[in-house]
Amino acid sequence: MRRAPTSGIANALSDGITMTPTPTEISLVPVTGPQIKVYGADTLAGLTAAPAYVGVVSFEWALTNRFGPAWFLNGATGYSQHVELEPTLEITMMQEADSEGMSLLPIMRTGATKYLRVEATGGVIGAGPGTYKFTLDTACKVTDVGDFSDQDGVYAIEYTLGGFHDTTLGGACKAVVVNDLATL
Repeated sequence: MRRAPTSGIANALSDGITMTPTPTEISLVPVTGPQIKVYGADTLAGLTAAPAYVGVVSFEWALTNRFGPAWFLNGATGYSQHVELEPTLEITMMQEADSEGMSLLPIMRTGATKYLRVEATGGVIGAGPGTYKFTLDTACKVTDVGDFSDQDGVYAIEYTLGGFHDTTLGGACKAVVVNDLATL
């Protein structure tokens, strides 16, 4: 018997559990648009000195298809466990269609690797010298180019980039979070 694909994973409701009696609330530290920059380089080391793109209109990073249910013929009323699947890492980036925005076309034509970094830098942590920071590096290749369009008065082009395992990066992506939490 073959089951239809699902858009979510759920199991039977469990009761009789013991919840943490006094969970610690973690303060939210929002990230706003002016705190975000996107960088691109032809090498991973090049991201360190690369200037930020100035014409990024939108950026979406999505990791999907990471886990799936394992359905066994064992009389269980739900799935028995989850299994790891080959995930899909996809980035869509809309850029102004100027010389910087059009620079990904030759990368697509040659199939070369492009390294992207999304960095969000927030306020100072407490009274110390540190700063809240989120850095996401991704090794990717341009897989599709969208049509030119008007984005609130900006003539723009959208690229789709697929993430892939890169030995220099040690994977498809690497995220680093700097905050004031010692542990969770």
